[in-house]
Amino acid sequence: MRGGRLRLDVAFTTAAPTTSRNGHTRAVAFDYGLNTLLTGGTLTLTGGAQPTVVTDGRPVFFGPDGVLAKADRLRILGEHL
Repeated sequence: MRGGRLRLDVAFTTAAPTTSRNGHTRAVAFDYGLNTLLTGGTLTLTGGAQPTVVTDGRPVFFGPDGVLAKADRLRILGEHL
């Protein structure tokens, strides 16, 4: 706390807790970047003697362009009022 304000420093990477290895075969992974706010995909663990992780290769993107454009329009209208 400084001057009535809270400053929060969030680590760039955060360790994920370990889970038990039995019974889990699918996972969802997310990453954020500059061009797309959030990118995600699914991962599947194959069975057998040499288990491998595969993906369907279809990423999911979330881009806030429409939301940001609307916020800019509302801000401009608010400034004119």
